[in-house]
Amino acid sequence: MVQTLIDIGVRHGKTPAQVAIAWILDHDEISAPILGADEPAHVDEICAGLDWSLAAEERALLDEVSEVKGPRKYA
Repeated sequence: MVQTLIDIGVRHGKTPAQVAIAWILDHDEISAPILGADEPAHVDEICAGLDWSLAAEERALLDEVSEVKGPRKYA
């Protein structure tokens, strides 16, 4: 998952966190993501993740690699 975030980020000049934010915001079932920042620089990074969107194939790839495989310990 992390490597996929990195790879997509490199193609777009974005950090893995910015890619993750774009991916989360691309899910209709998520109406309000909760984002946290400990430092002002983190706020800048979060905001920079809001001004772009993933291509459909990138969204599909992230959905695929994030899928839980095998039994879940906690439901």
